[in-house]
Amino acid sequence: MNGKEVAKMRFRIVVLSVLGVLVLAEAAAACTAFHAVQGDVVLAGNNEDFFNPRTKVWFLPAQEGKYGRVYFGFDNFVPQGGMNEKGLFWDGFATAPRQVTRSADKPKYLGNLNDKVMSECATVEEVLTVFAQYNLDNMEGHQLMFGDAQGDSVIIEGDAIVRKKGRFQVVTNFRQSLTPAGQETCERYKTAVRMLERSEEVSIPVFRRVLMAAHQEADSPTLYSNIYDLQRRVVYLYHFHNFENVVVLDLAEELKKGKRELDLPALFPLTVAAEDFARKKLRQLEEQRNVKRATDVDPGIYDQYVGKYQLSGGPLPGLIVTILRQGDGLYMEASGVMRFELIPESATTFFYASVDSFVKATFTKDDQGRITGFDGQVDESKILGKRVE
Repeated sequence: MNGKEVAKMRFRIVVLSVLGVLVLAEAAAACTAFHAVQGDVVLAGNNEDFFNPRTKVWFLPAQEGKYGRVYFGFDNFVPQGGMNEKGLFWDGFATAPRQVTRSADKPKYLGNLNDKVMSECATVEEVLTVFAQYNLDNMEGHQLMFGDAQGDSVIIEGDAIVRKKGRFQVVTNFRQSLTPAGQETCERYKTAVRMLERSEEVSIPVFRRVLMAAHQEADSPTLYSNIYDLQRRVVYLYHFHNFENVVVLDLAEELKKGKRELDLPALFPLTVAAEDFARKKLRQLEEQRNVKRATDVDPGIYDQYVGKYQLSGGPLPGLIVTILRQGDGLYMEASGVMRFELIPESATTFFYASVDSFVKATFTKDDQGRITGFDGQVDESKILGKRVE
């Protein structure tokens, strides 16, 4: 599977499964994470490898019985990984497609299951209890790692659960339940395992060295890296595989500032490598948007589209998505965590274009001119939305 195919699969599963419903917007063809414990030190590390330079970090304070949490991801605000205020960490990893069947008799969760567990769970055992309740057939192309502050971690593959053995666990982009020990071929996995085995300590410097050794460059580089101190609820953040500059985020202090989102690259000093990579990708994106963007649409008409729409078609019919207006922009939101701006192509047709995805929505009216729904497109696939509020 090449990078373009992975990207299309990634976003199609994210939006078709549906519009943020997915357990994960699959991270990329190559990502690496690990969780380790030594005494009262519990750390998790992650390299996020992909080709969308518009990386984000956002904070969701505790409310209505939900734990506060920080997420990292891209400009569609589908969480790719993060940590909650109980010290629970997660991230996701693309895999070769494989059908998930063992949970077929269970109901599908109409929302983002990752966000559900991150807002409700404090331990790996609690996460597994929640996942056991639902149909996981939307995990056919990815797997997840969760790790808690007590030192436990797990890889959820869809039809299989891989529990942590020993003082650390490593995950990349192959299914360990199907790979005999000693027959792993992923060099990033082997490098991380070898370095963690040889290290006599679990520490920030050790984790930084492992992330550095496993980072990627070329077309799908390591866009950001995290080291989570799960006991202290602190994140050490690095940008574009530059491990000399670090931003330290104390989750408790950040959550006190309220719900907010940050442009991740803007937190760091400029570097030639990161700027050159972003410039090339974003130039292509802006050219694509400008070709389709209508310049004569009055934002005043956006209010008629604001409301809730129930999806039909796709693997999770019944999901509610929200169209909302913010300033002079129109946005689509799902599950309270995914949100992206809809750019006008005409007075009734809007689109979202990123470096790895394309979404289109054409609003429909009844004989009285009232908005009844939209005909939607995600890459080459079709979805429908019926207005319900």
